Amino acid sequence: MERENIFKIITREFKKRKIRCVLIGGFAINQYRPARHTADIDFLVDEKDFSSIDSILKPYGFKNGPRTSIFARLEALQQQEMDLDFLFVDAEILKRIFDEGQFVRIGGERFVIPSIEHLIALKLHAVKNNPARQLKDLFDILEMIEANRLNVRTEKFKKLCLNYGSRELYEKILQHCTKARS
Repeated sequence: MERENIFKIITREFKKRKIRCVLIGGFAINQYRPARHTADIDFLVDEKDFSSIDSILKPYGFKNGPRTSIFARLEALQQQEMDLDFLFVDAEILKRIFDEGQFVRIGGERFVIPSIEHLIALKLHAVKNNPARQLKDLFDILEMIEANRLNVRTEKFKKLCLNYGSRELYEKILQHCTKARS
């Protein structure tokens, strides 16, 4: 018997329980630039919904993985399935990102992904809080900037970088974009 698509399961079960989620990570980034491989599926959710999410997905072949105050992973028991990562944000932030996001089809199902600005902010925040992520996340940011022809010299983009990243990250982005255009 063929296993049910995890995207279909999440869409159906979250809708039944009115759980709001935003698809982030590689699947979202691939909507804004040439596709890259991703090893997991990432979501923004309200932490208060995670116990329901956990109980929904365990019968479909997932077990608890690492968990912190801002993150939880459900690990796939089947090798052909992807792990599921959940980044916790408060309900107000989730609503804003959801409302300003866009609908896309992934795995035959409809999901909201963040606006490109929110996705870049999430990546900047990740690098700021875990410098080990800089190489991968900065590459994703630069790819999205180039593919979408974002102007990194606007005050709005600078403010985004300084609010969610750092002056150093902003300078690296400027330096790369200046080299790429020359």
